[in-house]
Amino acid sequence: MMAWQEKIYKGMKLIIEGCKENTEWRTCSECPFAELCDIIYEDSPSPYTTPDSYEEEGLFDEKQS
Repeated sequence: MMAWQEKIYKGMKLIIEGCKENTEWRTCSECPFAELCDIIYEDSPSPYTTPDSYEEEGLFDEKQS
């Protein structure tokens, strides 16, 4: 994997970890990623999901590194 791709991968892992630590749905508005998550949720035909569900959906795992 190229250096810039590795940095993005690590950043995505950190976003997923932080998202999983948020135990209150109402505090999502305090997240720096909140606007992007809102856009993803509002686009219902979109096949994309938000970081809190990436791992259980198999969209982002250690095999990709």
